[in-house]
Amino acid sequence: MEEKKINNQENYDPMTCTNIDHNDQEFVIFKFSDKINEILQCFDCNTEDNENNKKISINQIKKFSVTKINNFPPIKDPKKSKELRKALEICSQEKLKQFRENIINLIEGHYQKVNQDLYNFLLQSKKAVIQQFENFLEFPDISGFYDIEPLKKALDQFQNKIINLEELFDIQLKMKKEYECEKKSQIVFNMEKKQKEIENQVDQLKENLNQKAQIFKQDIVIDDRQIKNIEDQIRTNQNNQNQQSLQQNNKKLNKQNIEQFQFFKSNYLNSEKSQIDFKKKIIFAESNQFQFAHSESLDKNKSYHLKIKIKINPIIGYNKQLYFYLIGSNDKDNDWDDQNYISFKDQYGFSRPGNGNDYIQEGQDFCQFWENKESILNLVINFDQQLFELYDEQKNCYVKNIINQKKIDGELMIGIKCRIYKSLLRFGEIELKIKDIKCY
Repeated sequence: MEEKKINNQENYDPMTCTNIDHNDQEFVIFKFSDKINEILQCFDCNTEDNENNKKISINQIKKFSVTKINNFPPIKDPKKSKELRKALEICSQEKLKQFRENIINLIEGHYQKVNQDLYNFLLQSKKAVIQQFENFLEFPDISGFYDIEPLKKALDQFQNKIINLEELFDIQLKMKKEYECEKKSQIVFNMEKKQKEIENQVDQLKENLNQKAQIFKQDIVIDDRQIKNIEDQIRTNQNNQNQQSLQQNNKKLNKQNIEQFQFFKSNYLNSEKSQIDFKKKIIFAESNQFQFAHSESLDKNKSYHLKIKIKINPIIGYNKQLYFYLIGSNDKDNDWDDQNYISFKDQYGFSRPGNGNDYIQEGQDFCQFWENKESILNLVINFDQQLFELYDEQKNCYVKNIINQKKIDGELMIGIKCRIYKSLLRFGEIELKIKDIKCY
Protein backbone atom coordinates (compact mmCIF):
# COMPACT_ATOMS: atom_id res chain seq x y z
CA MET A 1 0.00 0.00 0.00
CA GLU A 2 1.57 3.29 -1.09
CA GLU A 3 1.04 6.03 1.45
CA LYS A 4 1.29 9.74 0.88
CA LYS A 5 3.59 11.85 2.99
CA ILE A 6 2.00 14.20 5.49
CA ASN A 7 3.69 17.54 4.90
CA ASN A 8 1.75 19.67 7.35
CA GLN A 9 1.32 17.86 10.67
CA GLU A 10 -0.88 20.66 12.01
CA ASN A 11 -3.45 20.65 9.21
CA TYR A 12 -3.79 16.98 8.36
CA ASP A 13 -6.94 15.10 9.39
CA PRO A 14 -6.04 11.90 11.28
CA MET A 15 -9.35 10.35 10.20
CA THR A 16 -8.43 10.63 6.49
CA CYS A 17 -7.05 7.58 4.67
CA THR A 18 -3.33 7.89 3.88
CA ASN A 19 -3.45 5.54 0.88
CA ILE A 20 -2.56 7.76 -2.07
CA ASP A 21 -5.04 5.91 -4.32
CA HIS A 22 -8.03 6.38 -2.01
CA ASN A 23 -8.50 10.12 -2.60
CA ASP A 24 -8.55 11.35 1.00
CA GLN A 25 -11.56 9.26 1.98
CA GLU A 26 -12.62 9.35 5.61
CA PHE A 27 -12.07 6.30 7.81
CA VAL A 28 -15.40 4.54 8.33
CA ILE A 29 -14.31 1.11 9.60
CA PHE A 30 -12.39 0.05 12.69
CA LYS A 31 -10.83 -3.40 12.84
CA PHE A 32 -9.07 -5.01 15.78
CA SER A 33 -5.86 -6.27 14.22
CA ASP A 34 -2.24 -7.16 14.88
CA LYS A 35 -1.30 -4.98 11.89
CA ILE A 36 -1.34 -1.23 12.41
CA ASN A 37 -2.25 -0.44 8.78
CA GLU A 38 -5.48 -2.47 9.06
CA ILE A 39 -7.15 -0.96 12.13
CA LEU A 40 -8.58 2.12 10.33
CA GLN A 41 -10.16 1.69 6.89
CA CYS A 42 -11.94 3.87 4.35
CA PHE A 43 -14.52 2.43 1.93
CA ASP A 44 -11.81 1.36 -0.53
CA CYS A 45 -9.70 -0.22 2.22
CA ASN A 46 -12.83 -2.03 3.35
CA THR A 47 -13.40 -3.40 -0.15
CA GLU A 48 -9.83 -4.70 -0.32
CA ASP A 49 -10.08 -6.47 3.05
CA ASN A 50 -12.10 -9.72 3.05
CA GLU A 51 -12.21 -10.25 6.83
CA ASN A 52 -15.67 -8.75 7.15
CA ASN A 53 -16.49 -10.47 10.43
CA LYS A 54 -13.71 -8.48 12.11
CA LYS A 55 -14.81 -5.04 10.92
CA ILE A 56 -16.76 -2.56 13.05
CA SER A 57 -18.46 0.61 11.89
CA ILE A 58 -16.86 3.65 13.53
CA ASN A 59 -20.26 5.30 13.45
CA GLN A 60 -21.72 2.37 15.42
CA ILE A 61 -18.85 2.52 17.93
CA LYS A 62 -19.57 6.18 18.61
CA LYS A 63 -23.37 6.01 18.69
CA PHE A 64 -24.50 2.53 19.74
CA SER A 65 -24.32 0.55 22.92
CA VAL A 66 -22.07 -2.52 23.10
CA THR A 67 -24.91 -4.94 22.34
CA LYS A 68 -25.91 -3.07 19.16
CA ILE A 69 -22.47 -2.92 17.53
CA ASN A 70 -22.00 -5.54 14.83
CA ASN A 71 -18.88 -7.74 15.07
CA PHE A 72 -18.20 -6.58 18.62
CA PRO A 73 -16.65 -7.82 20.84
CA PRO A 74 -13.85 -9.41 18.75
CA ILE A 75 -13.91 -12.89 20.28
CA LYS A 76 -11.87 -15.76 18.84
CA ASP A 77 -14.92 -17.48 17.35
CA PRO A 78 -16.66 -14.75 15.29
CA LYS A 79 -19.71 -17.01 14.81
CA LYS A 80 -20.49 -16.58 18.50
CA SER A 81 -20.26 -12.79 18.40
CA LYS A 82 -23.99 -12.34 17.85
CA GLU A 83 -24.80 -14.87 20.58
CA LEU A 84 -22.45 -13.11 22.96
CA ARG A 85 -24.03 -9.72 22.27
CA LYS A 86 -27.43 -11.22 23.01
CA ALA A 87 -26.11 -12.79 26.21
CA LEU A 88 -24.45 -9.51 27.19
CA GLU A 89 -27.71 -7.67 26.73
CA ILE A 90 -29.67 -9.96 29.04
CA CYS A 91 -26.78 -10.02 31.52
CA SER A 92 -26.52 -6.24 31.82
CA GLN A 93 -27.12 -4.81 35.29
CA GLU A 94 -30.47 -3.36 34.24
CA LYS A 95 -31.63 -6.62 32.64
CA LEU A 96 -30.41 -8.65 35.60
CA LYS A 97 -32.38 -6.39 37.89
CA GLN A 98 -35.46 -6.96 35.73
CA PHE A 99 -34.71 -10.67 35.64
CA ARG A 100 -34.51 -10.82 39.42
CA GLU A 101 -37.77 -8.91 39.72
CA ASN A 102 -39.50 -11.10 37.11
CA ILE A 103 -38.39 -14.32 38.79
CA ILE A 104 -39.56 -13.15 42.20
CA ASN A 105 -42.83 -11.89 40.70
CA LEU A 106 -43.41 -15.25 38.97
CA ILE A 107 -42.85 -17.09 42.20
CA GLU A 108 -45.05 -14.75 44.19
CA GLY A 109 -47.80 -14.86 41.57
CA HIS A 110 -48.01 -18.62 41.56
CA TYR A 111 -48.01 -18.78 45.30
CA GLN A 112 -50.92 -16.38 45.38
CA LYS A 113 -52.86 -18.76 43.12
CA VAL A 114 -53.06 -21.40 45.85
CA ASN A 115 -52.77 -19.01 48.76
CA GLN A 116 -56.51 -19.11 49.65
CA ASP A 117 -56.51 -22.73 50.85
CA LEU A 118 -53.01 -23.05 52.20
CA TYR A 119 -52.18 -19.52 53.23
CA ASN A 120 -50.35 -20.20 56.46
CA PHE A 121 -48.17 -22.99 55.13
CA LEU A 122 -47.62 -21.32 51.78
CA LEU A 123 -46.44 -18.18 53.52
CA GLN A 124 -43.67 -20.12 55.26
CA SER A 125 -42.83 -22.10 52.15
CA LYS A 126 -42.71 -18.98 50.04
CA LYS A 127 -40.14 -17.38 52.30
CA ALA A 128 -37.93 -20.44 52.14
CA VAL A 129 -38.12 -20.78 48.36
CA ILE A 130 -37.56 -17.07 47.72
CA GLN A 131 -34.50 -17.25 49.92
CA GLN A 132 -33.21 -20.11 47.77
CA PHE A 133 -33.82 -18.23 44.55
CA GLU A 134 -32.33 -15.05 45.96
CA ASN A 135 -29.17 -17.04 46.64
CA PHE A 136 -29.26 -18.26 43.04
CA LEU A 137 -29.78 -14.75 41.71
CA GLU A 138 -26.29 -13.61 42.59
CA PHE A 139 -24.41 -12.69 39.41
CA PRO A 140 -20.93 -11.18 38.97
CA ASP A 141 -20.71 -7.68 37.53
CA ILE A 142 -19.58 -7.98 33.90
CA SER A 143 -20.12 -4.35 32.98
CA GLY A 144 -16.38 -3.82 32.53
CA PHE A 145 -15.71 -6.93 30.41
CA TYR A 146 -16.45 -5.32 27.05
CA ASP A 147 -16.44 -1.63 27.92
CA ILE A 148 -16.39 0.41 24.70
CA GLU A 149 -15.74 3.75 26.41
CA PRO A 150 -11.91 3.50 26.30
CA LEU A 151 -12.09 2.91 22.56
CA LYS A 152 -14.44 5.87 22.08
CA LYS A 153 -12.05 8.00 24.11
CA ALA A 154 -9.01 6.77 22.18
CA LEU A 155 -10.68 7.45 18.83
CA ASP A 156 -11.67 10.93 19.97
CA GLN A 157 -8.12 11.55 21.19
CA PHE A 158 -6.76 10.31 17.88
CA GLN A 159 -9.22 12.44 15.93
CA ASN A 160 -8.27 15.45 18.05
CA LYS A 161 -4.54 14.70 17.58
CA ILE A 162 -3.97 14.08 21.28
CA ILE A 163 -2.52 10.66 20.47
CA ASN A 164 -0.95 9.32 17.30
CA LEU A 165 -1.70 6.20 15.29
CA GLU A 166 0.99 4.20 17.11
CA GLU A 167 -0.60 5.00 20.46
CA LEU A 168 -4.06 4.21 19.13
CA PHE A 169 -2.70 0.92 17.84
CA ASP A 170 -1.20 0.04 21.24
CA ILE A 171 -4.47 0.93 22.99
CA GLN A 172 -6.60 -1.17 20.66
CA LEU A 173 -4.12 -4.05 20.78
CA LYS A 174 -4.42 -4.17 24.54
CA MET A 175 -8.23 -4.00 24.29
CA LYS A 176 -8.25 -6.64 21.58
CA LYS A 177 -6.40 -9.11 23.77
CA GLU A 178 -8.68 -8.36 26.71
CA TYR A 179 -11.81 -8.75 24.59
CA GLU A 180 -10.57 -12.03 23.12
CA CYS A 181 -10.21 -13.61 26.55
CA GLU A 182 -12.33 -16.76 26.37
CA LYS A 183 -12.83 -16.77 30.13
CA LYS A 184 -14.84 -13.54 29.88
CA SER A 185 -17.17 -14.84 27.19
CA GLN A 186 -17.53 -18.12 29.06
CA ILE A 187 -18.60 -16.23 32.19
CA VAL A 188 -21.25 -14.34 30.20
CA PHE A 189 -22.53 -17.51 28.51
CA ASN A 190 -22.65 -19.29 31.85
CA MET A 191 -24.59 -16.40 33.36
CA GLU A 192 -27.09 -16.71 30.52
CA LYS A 193 -27.21 -20.46 31.04
CA LYS A 194 -27.80 -19.92 34.75
CA GLN A 195 -30.73 -17.61 34.03
CA LYS A 196 -32.32 -20.19 31.75
CA GLU A 197 -31.83 -22.86 34.36
CA ILE A 198 -33.39 -20.61 37.01
CA GLU A 199 -36.36 -20.07 34.69
CA ASN A 200 -36.61 -23.84 34.23
CA GLN A 201 -36.63 -24.27 37.97
CA VAL A 202 -39.40 -21.69 38.29
CA ASP A 203 -41.46 -23.66 35.77
CA GLN A 204 -40.84 -26.84 37.74
CA LEU A 205 -41.79 -24.99 40.90
CA LYS A 206 -45.14 -24.09 39.33
CA GLU A 207 -45.74 -27.74 38.52
CA ASN A 208 -44.86 -28.80 42.03
CA LEU A 209 -47.15 -26.21 43.56
CA ASN A 210 -50.09 -27.35 41.43
CA GLN A 211 -49.49 -31.02 42.18
CA LYS A 212 -48.98 -30.55 45.87
CA ALA A 213 -51.80 -28.14 46.57
CA GLN A 214 -53.55 -30.78 48.71
CA ILE A 215 -50.44 -32.11 50.38
CA PHE A 216 -48.56 -28.86 50.69
CA LYS A 217 -47.22 -29.65 54.11
CA GLN A 218 -44.44 -31.52 52.38
CA ASP A 219 -41.31 -29.48 51.84
CA ILE A 220 -40.70 -28.26 48.30
CA VAL A 221 -37.12 -28.85 47.27
CA ILE A 222 -35.58 -26.77 44.53
CA ASP A 223 -33.18 -28.77 42.40
CA ASP A 224 -30.21 -26.47 42.70
CA ARG A 225 -27.53 -28.87 41.44
CA GLN A 226 -27.38 -27.51 37.91
CA ILE A 227 -27.55 -23.90 39.07
CA LYS A 228 -24.77 -24.48 41.60
CA ASN A 229 -22.85 -26.26 38.87
CA ILE A 230 -23.13 -23.21 36.66
CA GLU A 231 -22.31 -20.93 39.59
CA ASP A 232 -19.18 -22.99 40.26
CA GLN A 233 -18.21 -22.67 36.59
CA ILE A 234 -18.75 -18.92 36.73
CA ARG A 235 -16.69 -18.60 39.89
CA THR A 236 -13.95 -20.85 38.52
CA ASN A 237 -13.82 -19.02 35.19
CA GLN A 238 -13.91 -15.67 36.95
CA ASN A 239 -11.06 -16.63 39.27
CA ASN A 240 -9.08 -18.10 36.37
CA GLN A 241 -9.80 -15.07 34.24
CA ASN A 242 -8.69 -12.71 37.02
CA GLN A 243 -5.55 -14.76 37.58
CA GLN A 244 -4.91 -15.05 33.85
CA SER A 245 -5.45 -11.32 33.38
CA LEU A 246 -3.03 -10.59 36.20
CA GLN A 247 -0.42 -12.97 34.78
CA GLN A 248 -0.94 -11.68 31.24
CA ASN A 249 -0.74 -8.08 32.40
CA ASN A 250 2.45 -8.74 34.35
CA LYS A 251 3.94 -10.74 31.47
CA LYS A 252 2.82 -8.20 28.91
CA LEU A 253 3.98 -5.31 31.06
CA ASN A 254 7.41 -6.85 31.57
CA LYS A 255 7.73 -7.66 27.86
CA GLN A 256 6.54 -4.20 26.85
CA ASN A 257 8.81 -2.61 29.43
CA ILE A 258 11.85 -4.46 28.11
CA GLU A 259 10.95 -3.72 24.47
CA GLN A 260 9.78 -0.15 24.95
CA PHE A 261 11.77 1.16 27.92
CA GLN A 262 14.03 3.70 26.32
CA PHE A 263 17.18 5.61 27.14
CA PHE A 264 18.24 8.82 25.42
CA LYS A 265 21.39 10.85 25.11
CA SER A 266 21.54 13.84 27.39
CA ASN A 267 22.48 17.07 25.65
CA TYR A 268 24.91 17.84 28.45
CA LEU A 269 28.49 17.42 27.14
CA ASN A 270 27.35 14.79 24.62
CA SER A 271 28.49 15.96 21.23
CA GLU A 272 27.18 14.57 17.96
CA LYS A 273 30.21 12.27 17.99
CA SER A 274 29.45 10.95 21.48
CA GLN A 275 30.01 7.20 21.43
CA ILE A 276 26.72 5.91 22.88
CA ASP A 277 24.86 3.13 21.06
CA PHE A 278 21.19 2.52 21.99
CA LYS A 279 20.32 -0.46 19.77
CA LYS A 280 18.58 -2.81 22.29
CA LYS A 281 21.42 -2.10 24.68
CA ILE A 282 23.49 0.86 25.82
CA ILE A 283 27.13 0.85 24.79
CA PHE A 284 29.52 3.52 26.02
CA ALA A 285 32.71 3.65 23.96
CA GLU A 286 35.99 5.41 24.68
CA SER A 287 35.78 9.10 25.41
CA ASN A 288 37.94 11.19 27.71
CA GLN A 289 34.90 13.12 28.92
CA PHE A 290 31.80 11.91 30.71
CA GLN A 291 28.91 10.67 28.58
CA PHE A 292 25.34 11.04 29.85
CA ALA A 293 22.20 9.01 29.11
CA HIS A 294 18.78 9.20 30.74
CA SER A 295 15.67 7.03 30.72
CA GLU A 296 12.13 7.93 29.81
CA SER A 297 9.95 9.34 32.60
CA LEU A 298 9.01 6.99 35.45
CA ASP A 299 5.89 6.97 37.62
CA LYS A 300 6.74 8.34 41.06
CA ASN A 301 3.95 6.25 42.59
CA LYS A 302 5.31 2.90 41.37
CA SER A 303 8.25 0.64 42.13
CA TYR A 304 10.73 -0.38 39.43
CA HIS A 305 13.09 -3.35 39.48
CA LEU A 306 15.53 -3.53 36.56
CA LYS A 307 17.89 -6.44 35.97
CA ILE A 308 20.84 -5.20 33.94
CA LYS A 309 23.66 -7.19 32.44
CA ILE A 310 26.81 -5.09 32.48
CA LYS A 311 29.89 -5.99 30.49
CA ILE A 312 33.05 -3.98 31.07
CA ASN A 313 36.06 -4.46 28.79
CA PRO A 314 38.42 -4.70 30.48
CA ILE A 315 37.12 -4.83 34.07
CA ILE A 316 40.50 -4.00 35.60
CA GLY A 317 42.05 -0.54 35.75
CA TYR A 318 40.83 2.87 36.86
CA ASN A 319 40.28 4.29 33.39
CA LYS A 320 36.54 3.49 33.41
CA GLN A 321 33.81 5.03 35.58
CA LEU A 322 30.10 4.20 35.73
CA TYR A 323 27.41 5.90 37.82
CA PHE A 324 23.64 5.48 38.19
CA TYR A 325 21.55 8.53 39.10
CA LEU A 326 17.98 9.44 39.96
CA ILE A 327 17.29 12.79 38.33
CA GLY A 328 14.39 15.08 37.49
CA SER A 329 13.33 15.73 33.91
CA ASN A 330 14.27 19.40 34.29
CA ASP A 331 17.89 18.36 34.96
CA LYS A 332 18.30 15.77 32.20
CA ASP A 333 20.46 18.15 30.15
CA ASN A 334 22.37 19.60 33.12
CA ASP A 335 25.34 18.47 35.19
CA TRP A 336 24.36 15.75 37.72
CA ASP A 337 27.13 16.15 40.29
CA ASP A 338 24.67 17.17 43.03
CA GLN A 339 22.02 14.52 42.17
CA ASN A 340 21.28 11.26 44.04
CA TYR A 341 23.66 8.59 42.74
CA ILE A 342 25.22 5.18 43.29
CA SER A 343 28.53 4.43 41.64
CA PHE A 344 29.05 1.02 40.10
CA LYS A 345 32.70 1.95 39.71
CA ASP A 346 34.07 5.39 40.50
CA GLN A 347 37.51 6.79 39.67
CA TYR A 348 39.01 4.72 42.50
CA GLY A 349 37.13 1.52 41.70
CA PHE A 350 34.71 1.98 44.62
CA SER A 351 30.96 1.30 44.67
CA ARG A 352 29.23 3.86 46.86
CA PRO A 353 26.22 6.21 47.14
CA GLY A 354 26.12 9.98 47.24
CA ASN A 355 23.96 13.10 47.68
CA GLY A 356 21.14 11.27 49.49
CA ASN A 357 19.77 11.70 53.01
CA ASP A 358 21.40 8.48 54.25
CA TYR A 359 22.80 5.21 52.93
CA ILE A 360 23.54 1.54 53.62
CA GLN A 361 26.58 -0.17 52.09
CA GLU A 362 27.51 -3.82 52.56
CA GLY A 363 30.06 -6.23 51.06
CA GLN A 364 32.71 -5.73 48.42
CA ASP A 365 32.93 -3.31 45.52
CA PHE A 366 31.40 -4.58 42.26
CA CYS A 367 34.64 -4.56 40.29
CA GLN A 368 36.25 -6.92 42.83
CA PHE A 369 34.11 -9.87 41.77
CA TRP A 370 32.22 -8.87 38.61
CA GLU A 371 32.00 -11.52 35.88
CA ASN A 372 31.12 -10.01 32.52
CA LYS A 373 29.42 -13.09 31.09
CA GLU A 374 27.29 -14.07 34.08
CA SER A 375 26.72 -11.24 36.54
CA ILE A 376 23.42 -9.36 36.71
CA LEU A 377 22.99 -5.98 38.37
CA ASN A 378 19.71 -5.21 40.18
CA LEU A 379 18.51 -1.61 40.18
CA VAL A 380 15.50 -0.99 42.46
CA ILE A 381 13.67 2.35 42.67
CA ASN A 382 10.71 3.61 44.71
CA PHE A 383 10.41 7.38 44.88
CA ASP A 384 7.74 7.42 47.62
CA GLN A 385 9.88 5.23 49.89
CA GLN A 386 13.07 7.19 49.02
CA LEU A 387 14.46 3.86 47.81
CA PHE A 388 17.42 3.58 45.42
CA GLU A 389 19.27 0.24 45.53
CA LEU A 390 22.05 -1.39 43.53
CA TYR A 391 23.17 -4.98 44.12
CA ASP A 392 24.24 -8.18 42.37
CA GLU A 393 22.21 -11.42 42.46
CA GLN A 394 24.23 -12.88 45.37
CA LYS A 395 24.42 -9.49 47.13
CA ASN A 396 28.20 -9.63 47.31
CA CYS A 397 27.82 -5.87 47.03
CA TYR A 398 24.72 -4.05 48.28
CA VAL A 399 24.38 -0.27 48.12
CA LYS A 400 21.27 1.62 49.20
CA ASN A 401 20.85 5.37 48.81
CA ILE A 402 18.00 6.88 50.84
CA ILE A 403 17.36 9.61 48.32
CA ASN A 404 16.76 13.29 48.83
CA GLN A 405 13.42 13.77 47.05
CA LYS A 406 13.86 17.55 46.92
CA LYS A 407 16.63 17.11 44.36
CA ILE A 408 14.21 15.52 41.84
CA ASP A 409 13.02 18.50 39.80
CA GLY A 410 10.24 17.39 37.44
CA GLU A 411 9.40 13.85 36.35
CA LEU A 412 11.52 10.99 37.70
CA MET A 413 14.22 9.56 35.42
CA ILE A 414 17.17 7.17 35.64
CA GLY A 415 20.48 8.73 34.68
CA ILE A 416 23.62 6.85 33.63
CA LYS A 417 26.98 8.60 33.51
CA CYS A 418 30.09 6.96 32.10
CA ARG A 419 33.66 7.88 31.27
CA ILE A 420 36.18 5.63 29.52
CA TYR A 421 39.61 7.15 29.03
CA LYS A 422 41.14 6.37 25.66
CA SER A 423 44.07 4.01 25.86
CA LEU A 424 46.74 3.08 23.34
CA LEU A 425 47.12 -0.34 24.94
CA ARG A 426 43.58 -1.68 24.67
CA PHE A 427 40.10 -0.71 23.56
CA GLY A 428 37.69 0.22 26.37
CA GLU A 429 33.93 -0.30 26.34
CA ILE A 430 31.01 -0.62 28.78
CA GLU A 431 27.87 -2.42 27.63
CA LEU A 432 24.55 -2.39 29.51
CA LYS A 433 21.62 -4.59 28.49
CA ILE A 434 18.26 -4.68 30.30
CA LYS A 435 17.27 -8.32 30.87
CA ASP A 436 14.06 -7.77 32.83
CA ILE A 437 11.86 -4.97 34.17
CA LYS A 438 9.15 -5.23 36.77
CA CYS A 439 6.84 -2.33 37.50
CA TYR A 440 4.28 -2.54 40.30
